[in-house]
Amino acid sequence: MKSLLLIMLTSISFNIFGQKYNMTHFNKLTEVEGTPYVIAGVDERNKIENKRLSYLLFINTNDKKTHEVNFGVGGYYLNVEQIKIDELYINSILVSAKTLDWNSKNGIDGEDPTQLFVLSVDGKTKTLLTPSSFYVQKWVVNKQSGTLTVTGFPDFNQNRKLDKSEFSQIEIYDLKTLS
Repeated sequence: MKSLLLIMLTSISFNIFGQKYNMTHFNKLTEVEGTPYVIAGVDERNKIENKRLSYLLFINTNDKKTHEVNFGVGGYYLNVEQIKIDELYINSILVSAKTLDWNSKNGIDGEDPTQLFVLSVDGKTKTLLTPSSFYVQKWVVNKQSGTLTVTGFPDFNQNRKLDKSEFSQIEIYDLKTLS
């Protein structure tokens, strides 16, 4: 019985000790073509406070300076894609992210809208491309016209959730003017 109690107390102390540390994980490294920048996807987790921080780290490989792009408290990025169209002088980063807790269910989750952001190649400029009330589903870049075609569902009845009253819609954005 004493040995069982000793094992239980030891395992509890190891679990508590192990939760004192933050964990940082670099998900993916992406070269930004035509620039000295590399983008690192970063996830930080704090086990004690049960917090997750997800951001993009832009690294200038010439001078080793970095710049963080955050997506708000509890927000996280999903996809990072460079859009480079030399003929139209377009070179930017397209990021899909979840940044809004619309359903108020313990933070941002899969039921909340996905939004599209356009970042400069150094990460210092961030522009929300799609409206906050638009649930982005799919998108494609047309390199001939320099446009981004996006499908999704606007929250027409403004109840902050995707329901049967919403219907699919297509939005087209000019990547030069971001409108």
